[in-house]
Amino acid sequence: MAEDLARKPSFSQQDKIDKIRKQLQDLKAEISHQSKRNFELDRDVRFFDQRIALLINHRISVEELSDRIDQGCKRVGVIKDELERQIYGQLFYLLQTEPYYVAQLTRSVSLNEIDDLLETVMFSLYGHQYEEREEHLLLCMFELALKYEFDEAEGFNSVLRANTAISRMMSSYTRRGPGQEYLKATLEVPIQELCGDTDLDLEINPMKVYATLHELDNEDIAMVSAEQVSDDRKVQETVKTHILFHSFQNCMCIFGHTLFLDVISRLQKLESLAQRFVDIMEASVDKVPFGIRWICYTVRKLAMEKFPDICRESDDKESKFNEKICSLVGGFFLLRFINPAIVSPHVYMLMSKQPNSITRRNLLLIAKIIQHTANVTPGKTRFKEDYMQPLNVFVEKHKRRLCHFLNDLCSVPPFYSSLEMELYIGLSKDTEITIALNQIYHFHRLILKYKQELNLTEDDPLNTILSDMGSAKSQLPYHDDISITLTLKSRWEQVPVVRKESLNSTLARNNENGVQRSQWKQLLAELFCMRPKLLSEPTLTSALAAAVNLSDSEAAVSALSEFLLQKYQNVKQAGAVFLEEEDFYADVKMEVHSRFHQFADLGNQLESLKRVYEV
Repeated sequence: MAEDLARKPSFSQQDKIDKIRKQLQDLKAEISHQSKRNFELDRDVRFFDQRIALLINHRISVEELSDRIDQGCKRVGVIKDELERQIYGQLFYLLQTEPYYVAQLTRSVSLNEIDDLLETVMFSLYGHQYEEREEHLLLCMFELALKYEFDEAEGFNSVLRANTAISRMMSSYTRRGPGQEYLKATLEVPIQELCGDTDLDLEINPMKVYATLHELDNEDIAMVSAEQVSDDRKVQETVKTHILFHSFQNCMCIFGHTLFLDVISRLQKLESLAQRFVDIMEASVDKVPFGIRWICYTVRKLAMEKFPDICRESDDKESKFNEKICSLVGGFFLLRFINPAIVSPHVYMLMSKQPNSITRRNLLLIAKIIQHTANVTPGKTRFKEDYMQPLNVFVEKHKRRLCHFLNDLCSVPPFYSSLEMELYIGLSKDTEITIALNQIYHFHRLILKYKQELNLTEDDPLNTILSDMGSAKSQLPYHDDISITLTLKSRWEQVPVVRKESLNSTLARNNENGVQRSQWKQLLAELFCMRPKLLSEPTLTSALAAAVNLSDSEAAVSALSEFLLQKYQNVKQAGAVFLEEEDFYADVKMEVHSRFHQFADLGNQLESLKRVYEV
């Protein structure tokens, strides 16, 4: 086995693998850049909407509007002052690697400051969407921010309901490259097939059916009673349902709360389509991006910690959470990720143009059924709308199934040991972000504005940097704002730990029992996949020692090996006997062998990313 693996890099496929990896890396960088550009364009559209309204009301001149239109993309430049460049690099290194600061800011900023904060955090500070180090740091920030959100919640029904910075960031996170790739792989085909059937009308609200059949506008339909609708032969034929209307005390003409169904062609079609989407989601759980699953896991974990009494109410002894907590996870995964893509497929690049109004209504009804199925809680299983009542049967049938799917989403391994390794390796290479000058100045101003809310102590590293920086610079005119590449450097060899939420404290807590056997196997496999020839060494210790002594041209592998060797020796001293076992080294070799077989899928990954980039 070792000899076979040692020969792997020399056989002809290795060059091909390296080439595809390079293409993947370049394409991921392009997608990250395009995601940022799409956000900027979306923001500019809102800006122009506001300015056009002012222009119509003669509040600004045509010249002011055309000046902004003519600017296009930001120019690229540099900060000429070396000291200024260094201190900004130190500031953003600290902000990136200590997620506490951004997590606190998400609690403090006002509504009109959210977009600017969101843009800087999601597309500059953590803008490399496929880079694991930044991804893991961003997820640490989400974990902290969500913890603060749960800590402040007055009750279960108030959790994650407000339009806060963190809720907006969670939505934006799902629209990054990995999320978009998942949506295209799972939802594009069924949505395009549904939208391609232009004759399909799934409207089941009798009032709307009546309005369509008789070509009534909103004012006219307001004058129509429910009795008129129920007696209309065209409506009965179209909906093919028998509805019993009941009068309620102190109520105007409304649809009765009892709906007796004879035959339901539209409802049956709706159920069939909703079930198809549930089937697709259920089958794709392993394709959901790790970060999205991690947020689901974090929401569940925090809910269980905050509301233990609700967890004890569960009648499902096999499930780790009951229907109420399931509804919170569904509130993120479905409400902020899946359903927006179903309702507006053109916005998520699943279609080239906006569907017509009838198709949009069809998609909305399907999304509504799925969302309600995930939101059901004991005693609240019914739809609010009377015309949706027949679909309660679907909800009862699929709620447990959807709940288990959301539970499976939350089953993800921890990443803290990987992050510790990534941070160690990052010390030996430059970390760069692309950011506009106005973003730098605005973020500096936000930190100063909410400095008290950040609870900075005198010895806090951020306080030290802010003291050297002084006041924030003023915003530049739009045409003077430039985009720069900022090199991030730490001022300290090891950032001082001043609070329990610091990253080093977090890593220490989560790794306090040592890296377990399965985690060690994954870390070592990552190293040996880079240089399989190392597995020709007789022992794990000698393989790591050989890796440390690799040439300067293989500095990344050498740095990773040095980190692992140091951790390996520490864990051995702590009594982790499994690392001494011969079969553990054999397991590592088997894992590497398995990963080589998975490299055949790199071409499919490349094609999938190309499809995301092309749209």
